[in-house]
Amino acid sequence: MRVHITSLYGMMGVVGVSQRRTAEIGRQLGFNELGIFRYPVESDTDAELSKRYDGISAGIGSGDIVIYQSPTFNGTKFDDYFITNLRWRYGQSVKVIIFVEDIVPMMYQGNEYLFPQVIDMYNKAHALIVASENMKEYLIEKGVVNPKIYVQNLWDLPEKVDISITPKFMKRISFTGNDGKFGIMDAFPESDVALEVYGSDKREDVPQNINFNPFISDEHVLLNKLREGGFGLVWAENEHVRNYMHYCNSLT
Repeated sequence: MRVHITSLYGMMGVVGVSQRRTAEIGRQLGFNELGIFRYPVESDTDAELSKRYDGISAGIGSGDIVIYQSPTFNGTKFDDYFITNLRWRYGQSVKVIIFVEDIVPMMYQGNEYLFPQVIDMYNKAHALIVASENMKEYLIEKGVVNPKIYVQNLWDLPEKVDISITPKFMKRISFTGNDGKFGIMDAFPESDVALEVYGSDKREDVPQNINFNPFISDEHVLLNKLREGGFGLVWAENEHVRNYMHYCNSLT
């Protein structure tokens, strides 16, 4: 028996990083990685999509376990095609576990129409892994009848941190994220407290105490920067985003 775990490539930002981090932990446990590249799936014919599936799943055999990190952001069609074909080809001989790290119909307003397809896909799996008890209850309300739903309560960051270093007290707050999504800049007042924003485009119409920094993909570099002192902040002005984070406090 082998255990396989999918990993997303060609995706910038924390989504791609988090999936590859999770796959790396899996490899340390002896899992086999199934690489999935993000691409414009709508350009594929059914025959081309079938070939992609065959290439990704070639190493899967009877008796194996497949952990599918969802979503791949290749569209619901791609994800459902993969899960459906695994179940059709192997039946009960391959156990399919969907690791629900984000839910597209909840992430973006206007995508709620995708819920029936996504819920149907979740019900095809042998088990689900979700980010919180709130998410589990919400999915059940939405129609998930899968009897095996496991909550991953505690996330770990596989990065060495020197805990002997004590950060200094500084009037500085660090925020990592896209301001277009979270809206922190318009809510942060002009004061003697500095706001260090990582990963957002620079704006000119903000107070002088707001400083812009590029997105840092290397967690080690970011952690060293944050350990200089100050405080970290999780923030969401947008009500839709705030509600989503209530359910999906994911590893991203």
